[in-house]
Amino acid sequence: MYPQITKYFKKTSNLDPSLKEIQVISSWSTTLPSLTSSSTLSTTPASPVLSLTSSSSASSIQLNMSENDNVTSEALILRTNDIGLWIGKRLTDEQKYELITNHFKPNKGFVWPYKERKLLMDKRSQNEILENRARLKPIIETIVFCGKQNIALRGHRDDGNTIIASEASLANEGNFCALLLYRIQSGDEVLKKHLERCNKNATYISKTTQNQLIDIIGKLILKQVIEEVKQAQFFTILLDETTDIANIEQASLCIRYILNDQIHERFLMFIPVMDRSGAGLADLIITSILDLYLAFCVEQGHDDCSAMSGHIKGCQAIIRDKYPHILYVHCASHSFNLAISDSCEIRSIQNTIGTIKEIYNFIRSLSVRSGRFERLAREINKKRVIVLSENNETSSIQSLENSTSEVRYKKVKLVNVCATRWVERRVAVETFNCLFPVVVELLTNLMKSKDKESSIRSNLFYGAISSSEFLCSLPMLNKLLSFTINVARSLQNSKIDLMNCISNIEDILQVMQMMRNEPDEEYNYLFQEAQHLGKYTETVIEMPRITKRQINRDNIPASSAYDYFKLNIFIPLLDHFLVAIKDRFSEHVKKAAAISCLVPKYIVDKSYDDLTPAIEIYNNFLSAGSDVQVKSEFLLWKKRWMNIVTETISTPLSPSSSSNTTTIKMKQKQEIVLPDTVIHAYAACPEAFYPNIKILLKIFATLPVTTATTERTFSVLKLLKTYLRSTMSETRLNGLAMMYIYRDVDINVDAVIDEFAKSNRRLVF
Repeated sequence: MYPQITKYFKKTSNLDPSLKEIQVISSWSTTLPSLTSSSTLSTTPASPVLSLTSSSSASSIQLNMSENDNVTSEALILRTNDIGLWIGKRLTDEQKYELITNHFKPNKGFVWPYKERKLLMDKRSQNEILENRARLKPIIETIVFCGKQNIALRGHRDDGNTIIASEASLANEGNFCALLLYRIQSGDEVLKKHLERCNKNATYISKTTQNQLIDIIGKLILKQVIEEVKQAQFFTILLDETTDIANIEQASLCIRYILNDQIHERFLMFIPVMDRSGAGLADLIITSILDLYLAFCVEQGHDDCSAMSGHIKGCQAIIRDKYPHILYVHCASHSFNLAISDSCEIRSIQNTIGTIKEIYNFIRSLSVRSGRFERLAREINKKRVIVLSENNETSSIQSLENSTSEVRYKKVKLVNVCATRWVERRVAVETFNCLFPVVVELLTNLMKSKDKESSIRSNLFYGAISSSEFLCSLPMLNKLLSFTINVARSLQNSKIDLMNCISNIEDILQVMQMMRNEPDEEYNYLFQEAQHLGKYTETVIEMPRITKRQINRDNIPASSAYDYFKLNIFIPLLDHFLVAIKDRFSEHVKKAAAISCLVPKYIVDKSYDDLTPAIEIYNNFLSAGSDVQVKSEFLLWKKRWMNIVTETISTPLSPSSSSNTTTIKMKQKQEIVLPDTVIHAYAACPEAFYPNIKILLKIFATLPVTTATTERTFSVLKLLKTYLRSTMSETRLNGLAMMYIYRDVDINVDAVIDEFAKSNRRLVF
């Protein structure tokens, strides 16, 4: 590196090793500054002059420094031969050699001056980081507040920094900037100082920074959900599609899993759909499932459209080709809704539903009509309540009205017949049946109106609701749908399992079958109600005209109007409903039969052969040698609950037994309740004794019942993307959706800042 040093090494190779010790001349100490603990080395010291003198005992380096040199004498005396002190100085080859061969060796307790400088710089940097993080916290907290309350952040123009300027009132910069201004006015000095002193390109309140922070917050929430799913191990996929206000096809991806003995259904993300074919949707699911291992996905739940449920090129079929253990189940809520729709294919029922829908649209199309309808409803309801309270002796129909008057006579608006909302369909029919006198009164008044359209259409609607067919169909349809509303609501519960679903469906089937076997009692009541409705339109229930060749309605021969509507509407309606329910839920019943083998309430009558189909599907999740092991566990599990059932059946007490003993045994018998659902059986199963049974119960509880959770996310989508903010990026949409859906999740602001700081920033966080 230095040729002169190499030359000098050759000349001085025979020097005495004792010359390698360096002694500092005592006169140096008189020229050094005073000792101070805080003194540090100057960055631009005066050029020192060194002189090397050789002697038999030692060699010395002479140093001349000015008084302005900021060097501690202690450090200098100890480190005169430290090479680092002489970088950039003019030295002779002999001086360089002396410094190289006699380098400085500090003591153990010596503190290097540069470390003190580094600590000071670290402390200064740490204070700067804390200050920058304090600036960002109120901004993040405001974004979280807007996201959880579904408040739009942006305004018409929000690119500037007019929050604290005088012209802020002239421009609407949105709720986000308004909330920041409110914080400043409430005394947030840190935020105020930041916005006053920051550069225009470092305010961290722009739409770009908003999107970045919203995306980070959404991913942190999603990370928590993914961690729960990994902890649960098994999960199922739920997917459904809809079109948002921007005419973009959005797929809602949700997931179902068991954790802490509870069923959870969680939203993951909205995904724009570019390919609506079965292959495109299958690829969408596989690529969007994040870092979850699809080997632990046990089932998939979709609706019944061909792209989803097709057995050859449908989404579920393509996924099953790649992952055979991921079975497909049709959404029970959709199946139930389709069963109701199938049962309404009777022409009389279709006409009734269509008439209700058209009358609703006719009344709601003009504010004058709807306002008039509400005033009539209040007046008539008030009179009906007074009449019911005055009459102590009432007929059977009036008794029914009296028992439900608290609810029925508060209705003043009709409800539309919704094709997709299962509960609303029954509510629409029940509301129309309740407000039938109001509808008749309004149509009667509108028939005399000077408005030709109102007069003509009112006359048509009045004729439709005055027909015997409509008057008989309305109470029958209302009665049928009254059995379905509770089931429809229960199926929308995310906590429901397949056993609960089938149990509710079987209850309806049993009630309907009883009505079908003995229809006279129920039909007699419904026919009386039809006659009661006919009094409002002055209609007598009569048979329609019968022809030899009838193609527009059923024409079963009957001797009277009573028998005609029983044979042509009531009984066919029950038959259609029973057949549709059984057909739509046949696959659900098969799966429930396999699941019931492990549920204690039904295990007594089950054998191991009933469980074999499920074991063949999920054999990979069970322990080694599972065939023998699972059978042994099943027999022990069955014996366990058979013993409990045997113990609850107490033997008859002798006549001499005391009454106290009888009371105790009865109490013990009442306290023991066998688990009747999968999730209850899973909670009651000790994993140490029945590991494979525990796994099977967990898988069974994870199986999806409905896709109602994805339907609910569509409501969130409509709230997020409105006509005022329809051009929203997908990352911003998902971040806002995560904050709004998971309002109960606490957002760690420090974690958000940590993620935000990973990218290059002007400020250090």
